[in-house]
Amino acid sequence: MIFAGIDIGKNEHGFAVVKDRDNNFIKPRIIRNDINGFSHVLEVLQACSPDKAEVIIGMESTGHFWRPAAHFFESHGYRVDVFNPIISAKREQQSVRGSKSDKSSAVAIAKVVRDDDYSVCNNRDANSEKLKSLIRQREKLAEYRTDLKNRIIAYWDVMFPELQSHLDTSKLTTLTGLKLLENYACADDIARAHLTKLKNILGRIADDEKIKAIRETAKQSVGLKSKESHQAALSNVRLFRCLHTEIKTIEKQIGNLEDDQTALLRTIPGFGLLASACFQSEIGNLELFRKKSAKPLNRRILAFAGAEPRIRTSGKFTGRIKMSKRGSKHFREALFMAAESARKGSPYFKSIYEKQKNKGKHHRVAISHVIRKMVDIATAMLKNNEKFSIEKLSNFGVETL
Repeated sequence: MIFAGIDIGKNEHGFAVVKDRDNNFIKPRIIRNDINGFSHVLEVLQACSPDKAEVIIGMESTGHFWRPAAHFFESHGYRVDVFNPIISAKREQQSVRGSKSDKSSAVAIAKVVRDDDYSVCNNRDANSEKLKSLIRQREKLAEYRTDLKNRIIAYWDVMFPELQSHLDTSKLTTLTGLKLLENYACADDIARAHLTKLKNILGRIADDEKIKAIRETAKQSVGLKSKESHQAALSNVRLFRCLHTEIKTIEKQIGNLEDDQTALLRTIPGFGLLASACFQSEIGNLELFRKKSAKPLNRRILAFAGAEPRIRTSGKFTGRIKMSKRGSKHFREALFMAAESARKGSPYFKSIYEKQKNKGKHHRVAISHVIRKMVDIATAMLKNNEKFSIEKLSNFGVETL
């Protein structure tokens, strides 16, 4: 067998080949990130072994730069395994010389592939890749939308600081709440507003008594009366509306990609559209995901999300157990959100959470126990092709209430 390692960079890649238990089969070299560099790799691999089935190419999942290279060599019939950079970095640190270069990194990657001590992260099908790109785009837009929410609230903090005693921030940044900012620049404007117009604007998020109280409070507000920053605030409102529309469009596209696996996951309390879609996009085809390791599938999924406990012991020393966080942060955050929702809406998951809280555990520690139980159940459901049901918990290998 021939094992090639490519250390991915933006403009150049390190390239090395090792064979079976031997070290460098060819002299490590630098190749350009273009057709000439990739063609050179093909020539070297062909010279090393004419049989493509005897060659495995390994590379790290470094940002997005690995994708063109992986696609190129896969399209030419080679097996390409992409894995977490932490794995090869550890291997490179084993050198007593402590050297670090693109070439030495490529050698380390090739040795990792040779020793078969890794789990691939490029085994998703086309549907999963579509989901992943949509979910990541939605996350970016949602972050920007949150920033705009904070700017809008900051504007009211200056112009009408007492407003939030009547309407909390979640209502002020709804599409209805934004209309208040579009029509009135400051508390002084609201104080002089006609009550009927205020009711027409805020009727969906406040009753008549609250609207009257808002206007009365505005008459004595300590907020600024200047309107110089109102146009900038209106720009934030327009951007917010645009982002809101685009996020809804993306969510609809995500819903259109729902398959049998995501439909099953959505039957678990707390697993909505986004959480189930994120699970699907990160894990991909369950059979392909489980191929590389004999470890229990539920533990592998937890580890992939970086949600498994990290235990450090040495002799009599026992370190504090923490969540590893060495995995997909996107997947981990989706599981956290699902667990938060589940412990609030499901008596079963709430009991798991309360059990840990009663032991004096921190909120996030208690939530991590809910996450582990949800992953255990989700894994069993997908393996058995069975929907969630409290009555079927024994089928999923977990205890009942």
